[in-house]
Amino acid sequence: MQNIIGKWLDSVSGNDWTWYAKRLSANDSGATKSHQAGIYIPKPVLWTIFPSMKLGTNPDIWFQAEIMPHGAQRNLRAIWYNEKSRNESRITQWNRPNRILEPDQTGGLILFAFHSNSAVSDASSASIWLCQTEDEEIVVENRIGVIEPGEGAIHYPAGIAPVEPIAFPSGDQIGCSLADSEIPAEWLANFPSGQALIDRALAMLPGCAERADDRLLMRRECETSLFYSVERAFVLPKVKAGFSSVDTFVDFANSVTNRRKSRAGRSLELHLKEIFQEECLSFDHGKTSEGKKRPDFLFPSVEAYSDDSWSEDKLRMLASKTTCKDRWRQVLNEADRIPLKHLVTLQQGVSENQYNEMKSAGVILVVPQKLHKRYPEGIRPQLVSLEHFIRETKYICGHRN
Repeated sequence: MQNIIGKWLDSVSGNDWTWYAKRLSANDSGATKSHQAGIYIPKPVLWTIFPSMKLGTNPDIWFQAEIMPHGAQRNLRAIWYNEKSRNESRITQWNRPNRILEPDQTGGLILFAFHSNSAVSDASSASIWLCQTEDEEIVVENRIGVIEPGEGAIHYPAGIAPVEPIAFPSGDQIGCSLADSEIPAEWLANFPSGQALIDRALAMLPGCAERADDRLLMRRECETSLFYSVERAFVLPKVKAGFSSVDTFVDFANSVTNRRKSRAGRSLELHLKEIFQEECLSFDHGKTSEGKKRPDFLFPSVEAYSDDSWSEDKLRMLASKTTCKDRWRQVLNEADRIPLKHLVTLQQGVSENQYNEMKSAGVILVVPQKLHKRYPEGIRPQLVSLEHFIRETKYICGHRN
């Protein structure tokens, strides 16, 4: 399948194609049983794909779409609802149930490839791929960079390697971007480490008085904005200077993608570490539990975990994954002494089937409080907030027996 999706990506590349990628929220997929009409698309994206939709009352455009990999045809509608108090844009007419808008697709990575005859004309058609496996997601993200929950990226695949995508966070944007003149000279010479960016974000948004859940989301959004502003200043001069060969260009593009992937894989973990330290929570980060197993966090310490006399009821582990649609299974074999695995995620919802499968396997979801409303109503009371996790872990792990 990796070869098939790779060929498909090649077939929808060129000057007349524009891509938009996002992860399906529970509202998109129907997992929350809301009355949303289809897949949410930020207005700046919609206006890029369909320039004529910037004007009018509830402007809409119908376009022909093929649903890959089987090529099923569907006539979809892009619409901007702008009457009265409503102000959102979506792609509708999926005619539930269908393969894409099913509750169990919540968290899945979907890529729209829109075709148009010119940069100023509306797209006339689209080819759409919803990734079914983590391997497929890796192929897509190797082309366009990591797509995280609540964000999307518009991408112009005219070249042989990815260019800078424009991200559209779905939450309240926090202004932590730096102008080129504000970026330290050493960061322009050598790209800063993830910890250096987080330290700068913490200085911009200390917020220790905020609840841990809010601190996590605000700081991470700040650090994301900071990362992309530094990346632009670091990368664009090198792009404008040109490359001596295709291989040099590809190597450089791959380094940009790999840096984004590395940052995405560590950012949430490092923010949690800072918050746990602020909350005076006893823990070890990235230590070996047994063999080659290295859970993200062990509470109260790896020494307590290795001490057979320390009650298992007084131990906890926490894994951190921005998305958990398929990746939650990776935590099941971490920390053998701890049967219940806590997993913090930023994914915007899971289906009831997905949640029940996690629960049966002993996985407890830790989700920032602000995101609880994006989960099905029947699941919300069972979600654990970060604040609750910290408070309970302090109590449970603070006593030897």
